[in-house]
Amino acid sequence: MNKKSILLDDFFENEFRGEFEPQFGQSVFDILEDIYISERRFMLRDELPAIYSSQEDLFSEICIGCYPKLEQVHYLKSQFYEVYKPVEEKLNPELWLKVYGGKCETPFTVTNKHFEVFRTWQDDPIIYVFNPSNSKDIIDLWNLRIQPAPIFPVPIKWMSYLADPIRKFINNNYIISKENSNITHRVTIQKSRSISESQAKEEILPHFNSLQNNSYIVKNWHTSIWEVNYRNHFLNTLKKQKSPLKNQIK
Repeated sequence: MNKKSILLDDFFENEFRGEFEPQFGQSVFDILEDIYISERRFMLRDELPAIYSSQEDLFSEICIGCYPKLEQVHYLKSQFYEVYKPVEEKLNPELWLKVYGGKCETPFTVTNKHFEVFRTWQDDPIIYVFNPSNSKDIIDLWNLRIQPAPIFPVPIKWMSYLADPIRKFINNNYIISKENSNITHRVTIQKSRSISESQAKEEILPHFNSLQNNSYIVKNWHTSIWEVNYRNHFLNTLKKQKSPLKNQIK
């Protein structure tokens, strides 16, 4: 198929083939089939455990990924279970560390299997602290992922548990750029809109007082997706460079 773009109205044009699967593009079913044939048909030497959320809520969808519940596309979830034999677990801080530490397979890792994100020097990791029960925070998180920077969504109620590995992550990413010694990479800590600045000062920032000055950036505002200059970003990423940044929290 030679189409590179399509109108949203046309995206859902055909019955079943348009409403329940994209009219063009790669189906996740095809990706799962390829993973089975090329990687998982035989016994794996270093197999990562596969996880599926036992509680298919918005929080699980945003962090792990959940397949649609519609009967017409139930085969996608069935194929994931057939290929990975996942364990169903409720999302908790320990499981969060597995997911964002690259220690398990999820529906999202399948979807991202063959994607390669091009990043520029300013696309440092973002720790997004949010309230998973707030629908606006969830929407903002989806929009944040349009940016090429790695996003790590942290529920504010889990900050105490996750603070230590996040501090290590910040220290590991506080490094001078290899391409330009005048540039220092830093993790950004960004609060969601439902969290006030006073709440952030009481419940988020004290966890990072022990870190050296300027090793991270605090962002209290949101960059509007319509204000991002994607053209300049695209031009800047034509020359691909290997990023020295760590993209896993352990």
